[in-house]
Amino acid sequence: MGKYTNETLLEGIKNHTTVNNCFADGLDGFNGSVEGIKVPANAAKNKAAWEKAYNEYGSKLGLRDKKAYLHLLAQVMHESGSFLYMKEIGAGQGKKYGVPAGPYNQIYYGRGPVQVTWESNYKQIYEKFFKPNGLGDINIWKNPDLCNDPYVGSLATFGWFLTTSNGKRAIEACNNYDVEGATKAINGGKNGLKDRQNKTAALLLQNNLA
Repeated sequence: MGKYTNETLLEGIKNHTTVNNCFADGLDGFNGSVEGIKVPANAAKNKAAWEKAYNEYGSKLGLRDKKAYLHLLAQVMHESGSFLYMKEIGAGQGKKYGVPAGPYNQIYYGRGPVQVTWESNYKQIYEKFFKPNGLGDINIWKNPDLCNDPYVGSLATFGWFLTTSNGKRAIEACNNYDVEGATKAINGGKNGLKDRQNKTAALLLQNNLA
């Protein structure tokens, strides 16, 4: 692995302000900031990073309207503890995410709002999302610790939704307002379903979309 630092590779995107204006119907000009999101004080930076990433790349997700976005946001909030955790608890301690096992073993633990794991996912997200969007210098495959930055971790989450089969299924479920379907796509089961349902209901109610 090359000798890179977060500071060096992130320098070029500190002022990255590309804005996509081709949002789907019902999302024109929407920047990902919604009413009713309450997060711990020390999670505000992570929430802001997510909204910045959405403002730049949200149109690519193919969400049908704001209601679909709120379904997605509720899932992201559950996975990240309302943006408090952007890295897997106990990261790298015994879990093996490298394929095959080798020097990258145990470094591809969960990062970002939906906790992207496995070397194959980091590689795919880098190749199919980062590089095509002019972010090739941010090589999360060779240097996954870059995703410890909340903005890059949020970009990796966007890449996961856009390039993996489970991520695409999650977007489809959100467009169908299907909390259970999105939960299964993201989690692989029904873990935390009640909390996800509660968060979704609260966001919809607070934004007059219940």
